[in-house]
Amino acid sequence: MIETIITIIKTIWLVPFLILIIWYFKKPSTKGKVGEFVTNSVIKISFDKDKYHLVKDLTFKTHHSSTQVDEVIISQYGIFVIETKNWNGWIFGSEHQAEWTVVYKGGKKYKKLNPILQNKGHIKAIAEKFNIPESKIFSIVVFVGDVDKCKIKTKMPDNVGYPSTMRKYIESKSEILLSKINVEKILKDIAIKRLPRGRETDIQHIENIRKMHR
Repeated sequence: MIETIITIIKTIWLVPFLILIIWYFKKPSTKGKVGEFVTNSVIKISFDKDKYHLVKDLTFKTHHSSTQVDEVIISQYGIFVIETKNWNGWIFGSEHQAEWTVVYKGGKKYKKLNPILQNKGHIKAIAEKFNIPESKIFSIVVFVGDVDKCKIKTKMPDNVGYPSTMRKYIESKSEILLSKINVEKILKDIAIKRLPRGRETDIQHIENIRKMHR
């Protein structure tokens, strides 16, 4: 009898805990962090950290607001600015469309900002802030949703796709564009000018974006 009561109590406690866990991982902010974790892991496994320097959650001030970039890789082969999207649906869009359509299970459709155009804004901000020619900066958009649900349904440029696409694109850049001294200078400049990583910076960045769109 006592064992049965204990089992019931454990079950009653476990249900809301599981609901909380499911809710947490469905939050947009959490999904974004999970997606970035996947991208970061692929980069760390695939590339020599002494040649490809990963900068995560780069947030810095601009003239009128702030810019936040998921991942930036600094290397002699160029600067790779990566926008990660954790979308679990069929993805429809083109390079120049302002919005893309994501179709989720059950047929629900949502409009999303074009991540290619979004990343172009990041690149312009990085070029200006850190005095780097845009010709030495490359854009990459990575989708890291559930492999059974996240499907790109329209033709995309070769710098847009899944983690394997990202890896191949970076590996395709073999021309030396920056000296080792340039790479070290950029890394030092980023360390000086970036805002501290953390919740406070994230909240302030979101507020800056809201002010821009009022």
